[in-house]
Amino acid sequence: MNLLLHPDPAQSEAFLSLLGVAAALTRVDDDGGFTLFANNQLTRKFYGAQRLGDGVKLDVESIKMLLDGERDFAALEAYVEQMKSNYRTVVESSSAIGTETAVLLPDGSTRWSRNTLTPVYNDAYKVARILVTFVDVSELYKARKVTEDSLSSLISQEVTACARCDRIAATAEWLTMADYMARHSEQVFTHGICKRCESRYFGDSS
Repeated sequence: MNLLLHPDPAQSEAFLSLLGVAAALTRVDDDGGFTLFANNQLTRKFYGAQRLGDGVKLDVESIKMLLDGERDFAALEAYVEQMKSNYRTVVESSSAIGTETAVLLPDGSTRWSRNTLTPVYNDAYKVARILVTFVDVSELYKARKVTEDSLSSLISQEVTACARCDRIAATAEWLTMADYMARHSEQVFTHGICKRCESRYFGDSS
């Protein structure tokens, strides 16, 4: 029997624990709603929850009861609505989708997750469950934010350039563009020679 379709959540959970990634299984209900069916320890750790409840309907009040600590109710409501929307997309399209979501933790920090939602079909080839795997991409988001902030700061600064040679004014000295960028960003410069200068200084090499 396909353990992702097993009627006992414990059997499905045992299978999810073998995957080596945070994973959860959601049941597609006859009324068009969704029920949390099984999840593994990595998922509970990711969400900062000791339990995520088997057989719990996917709605804000039910989810709120499962999570440890105080959560931002509005953010949680938006998150649950987004989850339901994603699940509906999988059911209606009968295909897997990828999403990214922000998870607000009790300490106020945010954890980012890249998710893959995969339909699980029953014998009638109807989507009966949805397998969700989570990859923590929080460090990637932090690095992206630092880069964006650095670029924004660099771009928003007013700089004075020499009208003749394009050197940049930096306090008491004038720097080349490469030196200025090296000091104010993580950009690394190397040197080559453009076609115009190659022709000017070395003649037509062809």
